[in-house]
Amino acid sequence: MPFVIELEHSILLKQFHEFYSEVIRRKQEIRENVHAPLAPKPHSSVSPAGESAYPVFIGLLEILENQEREVRQRSGEYGVRFYKEGQYVMTALADEIFLHMDWEGREEWKSNLLEYKLFDTYVAGERFFARLDELLRERSPAYAEMAAIYFLALSLGFRGKFRDEDDGGQLAFYRRQLYAFIFRTDPNLTDASRLLFPQPYKNIFSDGGSKRLPRVRWWIVLAVCGVIFLIISHAIWNHLTGDLIQIAEDIIQKSGNTN
Repeated sequence: MPFVIELEHSILLKQFHEFYSEVIRRKQEIRENVHAPLAPKPHSSVSPAGESAYPVFIGLLEILENQEREVRQRSGEYGVRFYKEGQYVMTALADEIFLHMDWEGREEWKSNLLEYKLFDTYVAGERFFARLDELLRERSPAYAEMAAIYFLALSLGFRGKFRDEDDGGQLAFYRRQLYAFIFRTDPNLTDASRLLFPQPYKNIFSDGGSKRLPRVRWWIVLAVCGVIFLIISHAIWNHLTGDLIQIAEDIIQKSGNTN
Protein backbone atom coordinates (compact mmCIF):
# COMPACT_ATOMS: atom_id res chain seq x y z
CA MET A 1 0.00 0.00 0.00
CA PRO A 2 1.76 3.18 -1.18
CA PHE A 3 0.05 5.40 1.36
CA VAL A 4 1.08 3.17 4.25
CA ILE A 5 4.68 3.77 3.20
CA GLU A 6 4.00 7.50 3.03
CA LEU A 7 2.53 7.41 6.54
CA GLU A 8 5.63 5.77 7.93
CA HIS A 9 7.78 8.62 6.63
CA SER A 10 5.34 11.45 7.29
CA ILE A 11 7.05 14.22 9.23
CA LEU A 12 3.72 15.95 9.85
CA LEU A 13 2.21 12.84 11.44
CA LYS A 14 5.29 12.41 13.61
CA GLN A 15 4.88 16.02 14.70
CA PHE A 16 1.23 15.37 15.52
CA HIS A 17 2.30 12.37 17.59
CA GLU A 18 4.91 14.43 19.46
CA PHE A 19 2.41 17.17 20.20
CA TYR A 20 -0.48 14.95 21.22
CA SER A 21 1.80 12.86 23.44
CA GLU A 22 2.53 16.07 25.34
CA VAL A 23 -1.20 16.81 25.55
CA ILE A 24 -1.71 13.38 27.13
CA ARG A 25 1.13 13.95 29.59
CA ARG A 26 -0.27 17.31 30.64
CA LYS A 27 -3.75 15.88 31.05
CA GLN A 28 -2.34 13.24 33.38
CA GLU A 29 -0.53 15.90 35.39
CA ILE A 30 -3.76 17.85 35.72
CA ARG A 31 -5.62 14.78 36.91
CA GLU A 32 -2.90 14.15 39.47
CA ASN A 33 -2.74 17.86 40.31
CA VAL A 34 1.01 17.76 39.76
CA HIS A 35 2.53 20.19 37.27
CA ALA A 36 6.11 20.19 36.18
CA PRO A 37 7.71 23.30 37.70
CA LEU A 38 8.26 26.05 35.18
CA ALA A 39 9.24 29.60 36.05
CA PRO A 40 7.32 32.31 34.19
CA LYS A 41 9.30 33.84 31.36
CA PRO A 42 9.82 37.60 31.31
CA HIS A 43 7.61 39.59 28.95
CA SER A 44 5.27 36.63 28.52
CA SER A 45 1.88 37.38 26.99
CA VAL A 46 0.35 34.87 29.41
CA SER A 47 -1.35 36.37 32.44
CA PRO A 48 0.75 36.11 35.64
CA ALA A 49 -2.40 34.85 37.34
CA GLY A 50 -2.43 31.80 35.12
CA GLU A 51 -0.41 29.67 37.51
CA SER A 52 -2.26 26.47 36.64
CA ALA A 53 -2.62 26.96 32.91
CA TYR A 54 0.75 28.58 32.27
CA PRO A 55 3.01 25.48 32.44
CA VAL A 56 0.63 23.53 30.20
CA PHE A 57 0.32 26.40 27.74
CA ILE A 58 4.06 27.01 27.54
CA GLY A 59 4.90 23.33 27.24
CA LEU A 60 2.60 22.90 24.25
CA LEU A 61 3.55 26.23 22.69
CA GLU A 62 7.25 25.39 22.79
CA ILE A 63 6.66 22.13 20.94
CA LEU A 64 4.68 23.91 18.21
CA GLU A 65 7.24 26.70 17.86
CA ASN A 66 10.13 24.23 17.76
CA GLN A 67 8.38 22.19 15.10
CA GLU A 68 7.76 25.28 12.99
CA ARG A 69 11.40 26.33 13.33
CA GLU A 70 12.59 22.88 12.27
CA VAL A 71 10.26 22.90 9.26
CA ARG A 72 11.53 26.33 8.20
CA GLN A 73 15.15 25.19 8.40
CA ARG A 74 14.43 22.01 6.46
CA SER A 75 11.82 23.08 3.90
CA GLY A 76 11.71 26.87 3.81
CA GLU A 77 8.58 28.99 3.66
CA TYR A 78 6.69 26.56 1.45
CA GLY A 79 7.08 23.85 4.07
CA VAL A 80 6.05 26.27 6.79
CA ARG A 81 2.82 27.16 4.98
CA PHE A 82 1.92 23.48 4.80
CA TYR A 83 2.89 22.86 8.41
CA LYS A 84 0.88 25.85 9.65
CA GLU A 85 -2.36 24.22 8.58
CA GLY A 86 -1.49 21.09 10.51
CA GLN A 87 -0.41 23.27 13.41
CA TYR A 88 -3.82 24.95 13.35
CA VAL A 89 -5.55 21.57 13.66
CA MET A 90 -3.31 20.56 16.56
CA THR A 91 -3.91 23.91 18.23
CA ALA A 92 -7.69 23.66 17.84
CA LEU A 93 -7.70 20.15 19.30
CA ALA A 94 -5.58 21.11 22.32
CA ASP A 95 -7.56 24.27 23.04
CA GLU A 96 -10.83 22.35 22.97
CA ILE A 97 -9.45 19.68 25.30
CA PHE A 98 -8.24 22.13 27.94
CA LEU A 99 -11.29 24.37 27.64
CA HIS A 100 -13.62 21.49 28.43
CA MET A 101 -11.63 19.62 31.07
CA ASP A 102 -12.68 20.04 34.66
CA TRP A 103 -9.56 21.70 36.12
CA GLU A 104 -8.56 24.86 37.86
CA GLY A 105 -6.83 26.31 34.79
CA ARG A 106 -9.94 26.19 32.62
CA GLU A 107 -10.93 29.85 33.01
CA GLU A 108 -7.33 30.94 32.57
CA TRP A 109 -7.10 28.97 29.35
CA LYS A 110 -10.04 30.88 27.89
CA SER A 111 -7.98 34.06 28.06
CA ASN A 112 -4.85 32.46 26.62
CA LEU A 113 -5.77 30.19 23.75
CA LEU A 114 -2.98 28.62 21.72
CA GLU A 115 -5.01 29.59 18.67
CA TYR A 116 -4.88 33.28 19.60
CA LYS A 117 -1.17 33.16 20.45
CA LEU A 118 -0.22 31.56 17.12
CA PHE A 119 -2.93 32.77 14.74
CA ASP A 120 -4.49 35.82 16.42
CA THR A 121 -8.01 34.36 16.08
CA TYR A 122 -10.74 32.79 18.22
CA VAL A 123 -12.65 30.95 15.50
CA ALA A 124 -11.23 27.42 15.41
CA GLY A 125 -14.63 25.85 16.01
CA GLU A 126 -15.83 27.23 12.68
CA ARG A 127 -12.60 27.54 10.70
CA PHE A 128 -11.58 23.92 11.31
CA PHE A 129 -14.62 22.73 9.37
CA ALA A 130 -14.40 25.47 6.74
CA ARG A 131 -10.87 24.34 5.91
CA LEU A 132 -11.93 20.71 6.06
CA ASP A 133 -14.77 21.37 3.60
CA GLU A 134 -12.30 23.00 1.22
CA LEU A 135 -9.88 20.09 1.53
CA LEU A 136 -12.64 17.57 0.77
CA ARG A 137 -13.88 19.60 -2.20
CA GLU A 138 -10.47 19.72 -3.83
CA ARG A 139 -9.21 16.27 -2.72
CA SER A 140 -5.71 17.03 -3.93
CA PRO A 141 -3.48 13.96 -3.49
CA ALA A 142 -0.83 16.30 -2.14
CA TYR A 143 -3.08 16.94 0.85
CA ALA A 144 -3.80 13.32 1.81
CA GLU A 145 -1.28 13.68 4.63
CA MET A 146 -3.12 16.76 5.89
CA ALA A 147 -6.40 14.88 5.65
CA ALA A 148 -4.91 12.31 8.02
CA ILE A 149 -4.30 15.07 10.57
CA TYR A 150 -7.95 16.17 10.35
CA PHE A 151 -9.04 12.55 10.61
CA LEU A 152 -6.98 12.02 13.75
CA ALA A 153 -8.29 15.20 15.38
CA LEU A 154 -11.88 14.15 14.77
CA SER A 155 -11.17 10.60 15.91
CA LEU A 156 -9.67 11.96 19.13
CA GLY A 157 -12.82 13.87 19.95
CA PHE A 158 -12.65 17.32 18.33
CA ARG A 159 -16.18 18.69 17.84
CA GLY A 160 -15.71 22.44 17.37
CA LYS A 161 -18.97 24.16 16.46
CA PHE A 162 -20.84 20.90 17.08
CA ARG A 163 -19.72 20.53 20.70
CA ASP A 164 -22.91 21.71 22.39
CA GLU A 165 -25.38 20.39 19.86
CA ASP A 166 -26.46 17.28 18.02
CA ASP A 167 -24.30 17.18 14.91
CA GLY A 168 -26.88 15.05 13.08
CA GLY A 169 -24.23 12.59 11.96
CA GLN A 170 -22.05 15.29 10.39
CA LEU A 171 -18.91 14.32 12.30
CA ALA A 172 -19.31 10.67 11.32
CA PHE A 173 -19.78 11.84 7.73
CA TYR A 174 -16.54 13.84 7.87
CA ARG A 175 -14.65 10.85 9.25
CA ARG A 176 -15.94 8.60 6.48
CA GLN A 177 -15.13 11.16 3.80
CA LEU A 178 -11.62 11.63 5.14
CA TYR A 179 -11.09 7.90 5.31
CA ALA A 180 -12.17 7.49 1.70
CA PHE A 181 -9.92 10.37 0.62
CA ILE A 182 -6.84 9.23 2.53
CA PHE A 183 -6.97 5.55 1.69
CA ARG A 184 -8.76 5.86 -1.65
CA THR A 185 -11.45 3.40 -0.65
CA ASP A 186 -14.65 3.25 1.36
CA PRO A 187 -14.30 1.89 4.90
CA ASN A 188 -15.46 -1.71 5.04
CA LEU A 189 -13.89 -3.79 7.76
CA THR A 190 -16.09 -6.80 7.02
CA ASP A 191 -14.02 -7.50 3.90
CA ALA A 192 -10.71 -9.02 5.02
CA SER A 193 -9.08 -8.17 1.69
CA ARG A 194 -9.61 -4.45 2.36
CA LEU A 195 -8.23 -4.16 5.88
CA LEU A 196 -5.89 -1.22 6.18
CA PHE A 197 -3.31 -3.03 8.24
CA PRO A 198 -3.97 -6.79 8.19
CA GLN A 199 -1.10 -7.75 10.50
CA PRO A 200 -2.22 -5.54 13.44
CA TYR A 201 -5.79 -6.81 13.00
CA LYS A 202 -4.56 -10.37 12.91
CA ASN A 203 -2.88 -9.89 16.26
CA ILE A 204 -5.75 -7.97 17.83
CA PHE A 205 -8.52 -10.34 16.80
CA SER A 206 -6.73 -13.70 16.78
CA ASP A 207 -7.82 -16.58 19.00
CA GLY A 208 -4.42 -16.81 20.59
CA GLY A 209 -5.61 -15.58 23.97
CA SER A 210 -3.58 -12.97 25.79
CA LYS A 211 -0.62 -12.90 23.43
CA ARG A 212 1.47 -9.79 23.71
CA LEU A 213 1.02 -7.41 20.81
CA PRO A 214 4.18 -7.08 18.70
CA ARG A 215 5.96 -3.77 18.62
CA VAL A 216 4.33 -1.65 15.93
CA ARG A 217 4.87 1.91 14.87
CA TRP A 218 2.60 4.45 16.53
CA TRP A 219 1.01 5.55 13.28
CA ILE A 220 -0.21 2.04 12.50
CA VAL A 221 -1.80 1.64 15.92
CA LEU A 222 -3.36 5.08 15.81
CA ALA A 223 -4.76 4.45 12.35
CA VAL A 224 -6.32 1.23 13.61
CA CYS A 225 -7.87 3.20 16.47
CA GLY A 226 -9.20 5.69 13.95
CA VAL A 227 -10.85 2.94 11.96
CA ILE A 228 -12.42 1.55 15.13
CA PHE A 229 -13.80 5.00 15.88
CA LEU A 230 -14.99 5.32 12.31
CA ILE A 231 -17.19 2.24 12.21
CA ILE A 232 -19.03 2.87 15.46
CA SER A 233 -22.59 4.06 14.92
CA HIS A 234 -23.36 7.68 15.79
CA ALA A 235 -25.41 6.81 18.86
CA ILE A 236 -22.80 4.46 20.29
CA TRP A 237 -20.07 6.95 19.41
CA ASN A 238 -21.58 9.59 21.67
CA HIS A 239 -21.75 7.08 24.52
CA LEU A 240 -18.30 5.53 24.18
CA THR A 241 -16.09 8.29 22.78
CA GLY A 242 -14.47 9.08 26.13
CA ASP A 243 -13.46 5.48 26.80
CA LEU A 244 -12.16 5.00 23.27
CA ILE A 245 -10.08 8.17 23.40
CA GLN A 246 -8.55 6.96 26.67
CA ILE A 247 -7.67 3.66 25.01
CA ALA A 248 -6.13 5.51 22.04
CA GLU A 249 -4.09 7.72 24.36
CA ASP A 250 -2.78 4.68 26.23
CA ILE A 251 -1.71 3.15 22.93
CA ILE A 252 -0.03 6.37 21.79
CA GLN A 253 1.96 6.56 25.02
CA LYS A 254 3.08 2.93 24.80
CA SER A 255 4.09 3.31 21.17
CA GLY A 256 6.01 6.47 22.01
CA ASN A 257 7.90 4.63 24.74
CA THR A 258 8.91 1.78 22.43
CA ASN A 259 9.96 3.77 19.36
